[in-house]
Amino acid sequence: WSWDNCFNALNLGAKYPELAYAQLKIFIDTQDESGAYPDFVNDKFVSYNCIKPPIFAYVYEKLMEENDYFKDENRLREVYESTKKVMKYFDLYRTYEGRLPHYKHGNDSGWDNASLFHRGMPVEAPDLASFLIRTYDILTKFAGMLGEQEEAKQFTERADSMFALLMERLYDENGFFGRVGKDAERIDIRSSLILRLPVLIGYRLDKKVMDQLVDDLTENFETKYGFATEMPSSPFYKENGYWLGPIWAPVTYLFIDSLISFGYSEIGERIREKYLNLTLVGGMAENFDPHNGTGLVDTSFTWTSSVFLQLMGH
Repeated sequence: WSWDNCFNALNLGAKYPELAYAQLKIFIDTQDESGAYPDFVNDKFVSYNCIKPPIFAYVYEKLMEENDYFKDENRLREVYESTKKVMKYFDLYRTYEGRLPHYKHGNDSGWDNASLFHRGMPVEAPDLASFLIRTYDILTKFAGMLGEQEEAKQFTERADSMFALLMERLYDENGFFGRVGKDAERIDIRSSLILRLPVLIGYRLDKKVMDQLVDDLTENFETKYGFATEMPSSPFYKENGYWLGPIWAPVTYLFIDSLISFGYSEIGERIREKYLNLTLVGGMAENFDPHNGTGLVDTSFTWTSSVFLQLMGH
């Protein structure tokens, strides 16, 4: 799966850089001519049914901090060119004029059945915009390292304009929301954790907006074992509801990393501790009950263990 490989690469980078790079190469080598990465690759199939938000650049930036192997210009260039193509895909095939990029299916987001998608499709979602803005910002940095000054300027402009559009279209005094359908109507459901993922671009948000996001997280989503993916008080909350409540490793990592990076380290460290305690109860499952820690769905999942090992060494 096109996110699992990134979290597994992240964990392998320090000690097994070749293996980590090979994880990313699987998807670089199977990238469609449209720019889309496959949703999954195995020994029999390559599927492009759903297209996840790109986190390759985010992961590669972290890998470069862990190991000089990833600073090699040829490798960096390969990731850079591949990331440029995937960004073009979202521009050309996932963006209606004057709008933000959209999902065509819940599975595109990775949050298959999140309450945000209960009103139908396509959905303009603040998490997708945030992943793309963060990627453009990282591409600016990579372009600078590769001597591509003109491209660096273009990426900054793209990030700036998408950020302005995000705040204009998907934010009000109550926080972030989504839009749905051909008329891009506001989605009245705001109880999914996915709407809080703009913490990823906390370095761009006004402090007031970021504080509001963080307060919302701790007041409405924090449970005994971490952030539930649906507000426990929500009518959509469901025990063993996949993305309607259970805790997941990759998004937990993204929240912890963002909180620690952007000035909320006390909360980030608290959620890290909760996640580590959670694995003592539920093992390395696909996801977990946020209240009692029971491991749910698949009982042995690689990205769960990769995130565990990353957070252990934090």
